[in-house]
Amino acid sequence: MKKAVINYVGKEKRLYRVINESYPDIGYGYFQQVLKKGDIKVNGKRVKTNDLVDNNSEIIFFYDDKKDFEFVPDIVYEDENLLVIDKPKHIKSEGTGSIAEKLNSYFAREFILCHRLDTNTEGLLIFAKNEKVFEEIKRCFREGFIKKFYQTIVIGCGPEDGTHKAYLIKDAAKGKVYIYDNPIKGSMAIATSTKRIASDNGLTLLEINLITGRTHQIRAHLAYMGYPVLGDGKYGNERKNRAYRQSSQMLVSYKIEFAIDNGFLSYLNKITLTSSYSLSINF
Repeated sequence: MKKAVINYVGKEKRLYRVINESYPDIGYGYFQQVLKKGDIKVNGKRVKTNDLVDNNSEIIFFYDDKKDFEFVPDIVYEDENLLVIDKPKHIKSEGTGSIAEKLNSYFAREFILCHRLDTNTEGLLIFAKNEKVFEEIKRCFREGFIKKFYQTIVIGCGPEDGTHKAYLIKDAAKGKVYIYDNPIKGSMAIATSTKRIASDNGLTLLEINLITGRTHQIRAHLAYMGYPVLGDGKYGNERKNRAYRQSSQMLVSYKIEFAIDNGFLSYLNKITLTSSYSLSINF
């Protein structure tokens, strides 16, 4: 057995969510087994239910690191054409060991990932059940019939509400992108819409409408404007991250709106899906 210690900092959240964010391979089924055995303590007290965990709580639990953990997807919506799930942090969208690979293994069938989230971004992901649906979802994204909204916490007062445009160029070798005011060779136009929700203690909670979906767009664009995402180790402010005790980017894909008025997915028109993950500046 292996001992794990989590010093949780954040808003009130269910115990499984807290553990799963740090140990994404521990599925809900195995969590229940550990819970029933009494192998989880919160602030020194043994717990046997999936209770809420407060800010500044210490969680200690024991688990079998050789066990093939049961993965159970957190399904937000499903029909005959598509599947929408909540992806936790610390797991890739695609590739070996990814959420896509685990999903396909769990259902013993092939789903097609329709968009991506960074490894340390949690929230809603859409999967198509066949190639025809995948192509239609791509069209809907391209024509603005599917809108993705994010929540993020940035350092500072945040940009003015509105749509901010720039140009992005990707350096694949460095795994990083760069933002410019004007187009340069190889750059792509980007547009990021921001809205301030709340501000406190030198931080601002923003809602982001991602109009174009480029690699690292939100994190890089906000940092370029002078408001880095809290906890972001690549584009952020490390000194501020340490001061606020955040080592993982505060970014959630929290809402998807369907406004499809034509095509075979038009039955989704006016449906809004919301993630179980959300952010608050009161942590």
